[in-house]
Amino acid sequence: RFSCLTLAFPKMGRYQTIADVPESSDTSYTPLFPSLRSISFRSFTLGILLGVVLSAFSATSIASGGEALLGASLSGALRGGEKHDFDVDLAKTYFDFSASTYCVSTKMSDPMFSKSQREKIKDNTGITVVNGTRTLTDLAAVIGTENDGTGIVMSFRGSQTPINMLSDLLAWKSTAGLGPYCDGCTIHAGILLDYESIRKGALTMLKNEVRKLKGGRKGRGMGRGKQDDVIKVTITGHSLGGALAALTALEYESGLSRQEKGGVEVNVFTFGEPRVGNDKFADAYNKLVGKSWRVVNKADVVSHIPMSTFGYVHEGVEVWMRGGGRKDFVVCDGGEDPNCSNSLSWLLDINDKDHTAGW
Repeated sequence: RFSCLTLAFPKMGRYQTIADVPESSDTSYTPLFPSLRSISFRSFTLGILLGVVLSAFSATSIASGGEALLGASLSGALRGGEKHDFDVDLAKTYFDFSASTYCVSTKMSDPMFSKSQREKIKDNTGITVVNGTRTLTDLAAVIGTENDGTGIVMSFRGSQTPINMLSDLLAWKSTAGLGPYCDGCTIHAGILLDYESIRKGALTMLKNEVRKLKGGRKGRGMGRGKQDDVIKVTITGHSLGGALAALTALEYESGLSRQEKGGVEVNVFTFGEPRVGNDKFADAYNKLVGKSWRVVNKADVVSHIPMSTFGYVHEGVEVWMRGGGRKDFVVCDGGEDPNCSNSLSWLLDINDKDHTAGW
């Protein structure tokens, strides 16, 4: 199952503290949607019932193109035979790092990881955890440095507690105050609510670690604009964590100056990510964020909700793991390719077990 047990982490052990990000005096962070704080439970319930009704009437059949694709031998190929630079082994590394965030204690009084857990993460992924942040709404983000010195990896935890799951059910869209680069963007209300609660700590933590890495490289005589000096920032997450990763990548990229963009390369790998926003959001994201891979494991139901019936559109490029082993994947045509996982039937194929399964 997809959990911290994926990496066989011990449940018990002597804890060693990883300091949370301190409060910042940066006043540039403003609430994205203050009106959502007054959401009523009745609206909650109506939203859930509406989603169930529409789900029942939105089943789609496997298209003939989908049948052809399922029967084809396209191991790691882009549809149509074009080349791509998706690295499945690298994706597996970030998948495992995403899994590690489920080990973070939901108790604010507890340290985030035990010493043995951090060592296990390092051994399994080649990433050394250096910091983390949590919220009172049970969200968590962890940041680490790649042991080869190439860059920074940040991962967000997916839904794990009743509080997370309740926010997941706020399926209507809310206008996002993300700035002029995302004019007309609307985003899943529950995801926005979660994002606002963790964005300040996550973005501050990410900027601090990039600054530290840049400072360390300058101290070693690097940082003169060479390609090797570019800092690779990878943002990842599973399920709700994938949605939070996408929003963080978009906001981080939008805040970089032209000079900073030349020294930072942002990559996104998400796993089992739900749809986040409308077509305006997807367009803005695809223009600003460089490489963004959205990995779908077989017939994972979460990758198909909220439904496109509500006007939701996936961002990034889908990579469909078809179930024949790690190398049996297809790099799809954008985020909503009808011949990839969208070719599956809601009634006959889509399931929840593929959401928590490894690959």
